[in-house]
Amino acid sequence: MIFDRFCGLVERHLPELRPYASAAKIFSFDAAPHEFLPADYPEEERQFISESFFLPFRTVAVEDAAGLIILHDPEPDIRGLGIPRMFIEVTTLKQPSSTYDRKANSLVGLDQIDTDTIRNEMIALDPNMAEVHWGYVSLALAPKGVTQASGHVEEAWMLSERRVFNHGQRGRDDHLVDWEMLRRSALANAKVAIMEIVMANQPSRFVVEVSPVKKKAQKKTVKIPRSDDRPIYILAEPKEIRRRMRLPEPDGSGRSPRPHERRAHVRIYRDPRYVNLQGQTRVIPATWVGPSESIVGKRRYKVMLDI
Repeated sequence: MIFDRFCGLVERHLPELRPYASAAKIFSFDAAPHEFLPADYPEEERQFISESFFLPFRTVAVEDAAGLIILHDPEPDIRGLGIPRMFIEVTTLKQPSSTYDRKANSLVGLDQIDTDTIRNEMIALDPNMAEVHWGYVSLALAPKGVTQASGHVEEAWMLSERRVFNHGQRGRDDHLVDWEMLRRSALANAKVAIMEIVMANQPSRFVVEVSPVKKKAQKKTVKIPRSDDRPIYILAEPKEIRRRMRLPEPDGSGRSPRPHERRAHVRIYRDPRYVNLQGQTRVIPATWVGPSESIVGKRRYKVMLDI
């Protein structure tokens, strides 16, 4: 995983990012984001997402076929898309441009027309080259699938495990880095990562924790735990979860109608028919039918009913 490579870079060159690498809960998506994210949301749902969005954990790492974004809440339990959140973007130069749903790669602010040539030159110099950027991002949802991202990049590196090739800080190295182009590119990826987490906030999808059955013996080490040593989180609907967990579908015997399965979620009562609840926000508890844990091979699956 790119996350594991990032941990190695942090250990060698980026100690200031270590707290975020250590605390991150990894959410893994198999495909490139533009292959599965919805094009738009209905107006009422956009309003709900804008007001109630939250990270499942204070620090999450979103890894998909396009790269890795780590998101961090400045304060615990904050809600809303408009709250500035810290992000860390990690991309590898070996990652093909086709996995990105964007018109430009960053390469510390270089145009796409130059990217492929420069990418090949950098890979020839060191095949393990990567880019790391961090900054702040907030979102605003608009109609017709338009999501506006605001924010900036504070710091940027081009590096490998062997050495740091380039390092820039906003305000100090403005003559060396095209910060505006880098900002647009990084915010585009941070925006997509947040929209992937929006999927976690949908009542129809559950968060599933996948962890090794046997935990490795704890050793006195300065290494950051890699993906093999910590849980991975996935998002899925009940049918897909039971397929992965090798559990049968519940038959609903003894109860009619069968309970509607849903994640714990926040609901805002806006409709006038809710006379006594109008304007109030309530937490709707999770509903799950049957076993919520299973061991398959060397992995333990657990449906997280409390987030």
